[in-house]
Amino acid sequence: MIISPVFAARSSLLRADATFDFVLLDCPPSLGILMTNALAAADELLVPLQCEYFALEGLSKIVQVVEQIRNTGATRS
Repeated sequence: MIISPVFAARSSLLRADATFDFVLLDCPPSLGILMTNALAAADELLVPLQCEYFALEGLSKIVQVVEQIRNTGATRS
């Protein structure tokens, strides 16, 4: 079975579901492959940020990436 690089972390975390109640993935604030993997693997998302213009612009980009991931039809089960 071939796994997309974007969903590599998700497949690894599915194996760890029985062991851990929570897994926190701390990512750099760039929209690179690390953050995309973490977003694809996540059930929930927590984004700490400052109430400033550029922080809100970054948040809107993160929301766009989350929507793109959701539109792929990949869900955790």
